[in-house]
Amino acid sequence: MSELNQYTQQLLFLGAKRLKQSVQAISFVIGCSIMPVAMSADSGQSLENVADGTEDELVQDIVAAARETARQVESLLQEVNVLRQGIAARVAADGNTWHAGIAESQLALGVALQSLDDHPAAVAELERAVHINRVNHGLFALQQVPALLLQVQSHLAMQDWQAADERMQYAFYVHTQALADDEAALIPALVDYAHWQLSAYVEDRGAIPSVRLVDAYQLLRVVDSIIDRHPTPEAFPRATYLRQMAYIAWLIGLSDLDNWLDGDKLDARVVDDAWVINMTEENYVSQRSPYLMGESALEEIVALRKAQFEATPPVSPDYQQSLVRYTEAIKQHADWNLVFGRRYEAMDLYGEAWQMMASHSDVMPEESFQSVIMLPQFRSDDIVKGHNKTGGLTVPGYTRGFLNQDVLTILSTGRSARRVTLEFEISRFGRPTQVEVLEVAPEDDQELRRQVVSLVQGSKFRPWFVEGEARDSQLLTKSFSFGIDRQPEAAQ
Repeated sequence: MSELNQYTQQLLFLGAKRLKQSVQAISFVIGCSIMPVAMSADSGQSLENVADGTEDELVQDIVAAARETARQVESLLQEVNVLRQGIAARVAADGNTWHAGIAESQLALGVALQSLDDHPAAVAELERAVHINRVNHGLFALQQVPALLLQVQSHLAMQDWQAADERMQYAFYVHTQALADDEAALIPALVDYAHWQLSAYVEDRGAIPSVRLVDAYQLLRVVDSIIDRHPTPEAFPRATYLRQMAYIAWLIGLSDLDNWLDGDKLDARVVDDAWVINMTEENYVSQRSPYLMGESALEEIVALRKAQFEATPPVSPDYQQSLVRYTEAIKQHADWNLVFGRRYEAMDLYGEAWQMMASHSDVMPEESFQSVIMLPQFRSDDIVKGHNKTGGLTVPGYTRGFLNQDVLTILSTGRSARRVTLEFEISRFGRPTQVEVLEVAPEDDQELRRQVVSLVQGSKFRPWFVEGEARDSQLLTKSFSFGIDRQPEAAQ
């Protein structure tokens, strides 16, 4: 496959991204050339003088950029012709239109056409690469997957999400068939496809977008089961996948999805539950409570962190870190119960974490129990770190789902340096009380003020603990800073 890799790397390097950057550069230079002229008109300065100082250099930059873009396009067109001639010559030589060697050239041809933004032609050439690989290597050969994922890119470029989804589904099915005897090797494909389902939900795709959350959860359940059966489960980022499962369960709880076993919702699903049951050796579909779905994942994390802590000798330099990770897992389990209104279960778990810190650490437990933490405490890296790409398709930031739609609207306005500073207390059950606004920046942004106050008042926070018991906090001051398309960053 060295020839294929060389073709692909060269063509991608000279591809659409490079061409678009060149065009943007030309537009920028042209804009720069117009600006001095416009400024001179406003100031009354002689246009001839402006031209004397800038014209030669700007014109040279424009011409150079245009020539570079033309050279790249010409290079790609020549590459397309060479590849097509090579394919025709190979077929003419032995009359075999399904020769295995043609598939590599077909794939490279598809990439070249994508780089020229000729996506309909790229899809056709890539489809031929898929068929050639199936003929030569078998119906479910992995050799066809690169062409399938490249087709996904072209369909997305053509705004045909349904076709892209069908190609993704088939690519995943190929993996399940080809790797039936090597289930650990299936994990990257499972995680990729789970993230594709999350993307479908976030982008409101498919007949019923919310059922894609169930599909994503089920796929990660299979991942967890495979890791559980593996002889070296510690070789995998299991806690990461489990936290993703808890996050998905939380999103299901926020969605309009009440019963995903209804006929219309089952029809909108793309992951076969019978296959999931077989892979997990347990019927997770019957566990239809978002609370229980997240609870089981977080309990597994606690068990994992506990085993790691107990295996770490007290004299080890990693002992303190292992303790912190273990107690934090317990606190996040408690957070989950508090978010779902099970406050007494939450208090018991918080107390357990406090006692662990008090018994095994020289640091006062209060130091880890007196931070202002809005719940649930999911972060972007909980969702996207690990194996998070599918054929070059970058996974989006799913943490946009953390905030209500009004706040998302604020975040997408593009304004910067926005901050709301609040003063409030946290009750022993995590409810904010006596919420007062101290500062809003900019001052006239009353909509931002209203939305942040509403967000805080409707949220729960991790309770403060003193001497092992939950207490009402003192009066706290907290600033919430907003960037572009980001969740609020709370600053002390």
